[in-house]
Amino acid sequence: MTLTSEQDAGQHAEHGTLTGTNAPPLDDETARMLVHRAGATPVYVYNRTVLRDRVALVRTASPTGALIYYSLKANPHPGVVNAL
Repeated sequence: MTLTSEQDAGQHAEHGTLTGTNAPPLDDETARMLVHRAGATPVYVYNRTVLRDRVALVRTASPTGALIYYSLKANPHPGVVNAL
């Protein structure tokens, strides 16, 4: 998990999470539903739009023609891999 700024850390610290996005935190009802569906904690929740936006930022910042690789060891979850 990476923080993009101290502001992000402060913004999300009250919810017990640190994120590297400007995505709004989950409301309590949604968080409880996701924990219930997962059956236990911790629960990792990814925002597909944010993932794709971050990849677009990396592509924009990379030299023309640069190849971007993703390590499946980092997170092999099919939902994450398919979003990329």
